[in-house]
Amino acid sequence: MKKMLLFLILVVLMACSIPGFESHPSIVGNWVSDDSQVTLTFDANGKVTSTAGQSGTYTINYDYVPIRLDLVENGVATQAIIEFVDNNTLRIQVNPDGSRPAAFDQNAMLLRRK
Repeated sequence: MKKMLLFLILVVLMACSIPGFESHPSIVGNWVSDDSQVTLTFDANGKVTSTAGQSGTYTINYDYVPIRLDLVENGVATQAIIEFVDNNTLRIQVNPDGSRPAAFDQNAMLLRRK
């Protein structure tokens, strides 16, 4: 029994050290603002669409805190920061000029997984 427990602990530790092992929520899915005015859909292939008819691509970098999210629509890049409040709630912050915000402020938007 003791050997089995040690083996299971070893397997978990090895899995956590594998490059690409994700211990964070996924952004893939449909996200809606509390006022339902903004809906974003992120797919697993790096495409993002909105209910406003806009579409583009995204890249996400979990190596930073806060997480970096880069969006590109019609060749125009917007750098954002995000954090997962929980598995189904996402806080996103963008600057009007498209530059990456340094931190979250009162203009951050909460999105909930649909």
